[in-house]
Amino acid sequence: MSIKRSIIFSSLFFLTYALQVHAASLINLEVEVSKNDKTSKNKNVITLDGKKVRVDYLGSEPEKTETTPYLLTLNAGKSWIIGNQDEGEFYCAKVDMKDLFRDLGDIISRIDSFTNAKFTDDKVEVILQETGPEILGYATTHVRIKTTANIKASILVKRFKFNLNKIDDVWYAKGHAIHPAKKRWIEALTHSGYENLDKLSSNVRENINGSILKQESVMKITNLKKNVVDTYARKLRVVSIQELDSSAVAKGTFVKPKCKKIKKSQTKGVAKSMFKEGKLAL
Repeated sequence: MSIKRSIIFSSLFFLTYALQVHAASLINLEVEVSKNDKTSKNKNVITLDGKKVRVDYLGSEPEKTETTPYLLTLNAGKSWIIGNQDEGEFYCAKVDMKDLFRDLGDIISRIDSFTNAKFTDDKVEVILQETGPEILGYATTHVRIKTTANIKASILVKRFKFNLNKIDDVWYAKGHAIHPAKKRWIEALTHSGYENLDKLSSNVRENINGSILKQESVMKITNLKKNVVDTYARKLRVVSIQELDSSAVAKGTFVKPKCKKIKKSQTKGVAKSMFKEGKLAL
């Protein structure tokens, strides 16, 4: 893995949160991700019903299918089931998110150990906070958060210097509590064991006091020696929030599948692939 890839891997954390509601809800999201001039658009669907949460990653497909990747919890995030594809084969596995994020932290720590990556002058600061527009009937607060850091790394005799500059514009529904499953997710994300990721994730999250309805993030990584800038952007918006009776939730949404038990070594691969695909951002 290249130095630049490892920095992106450890720095690209985009947090989104579903609104907590008392009835069942169906939430549709649109996500647009780009690197330099290449852009992809994807759709996510979150279904909530009490302690049950399912996130379906439709990608560019118009409808959910039997092989649509998903995350499912039936106990408010105490344990999760992952449905995903690996080398063309669809599988599901039971996972503990704390273990999964610790595996992720271990992977990144090993990369840093190989590249001797050092973060300096890292800072997270709020540079704008104001009343935002009404979104889907919710009053919002708009906050702009700036994250910066300098990174030095080396492989054998080669030396590298990078600058990280990330701007997050977030519009959130102030006063709306985070779903218990998401609280456990945040706890796991900020305790991966990888200090740089944990610190930056915690500092960004403490400035967001509600459920996110829209987010626009731009991250620029500058190779200071080559004077080359790579730009990574992500736009997310909640398209619709539909409240339902539990009886109206699509049949099979929360049916617990029979999943195989995967080995510890396999969970590291799952964590790595799902993080790279953006699925662990929820």
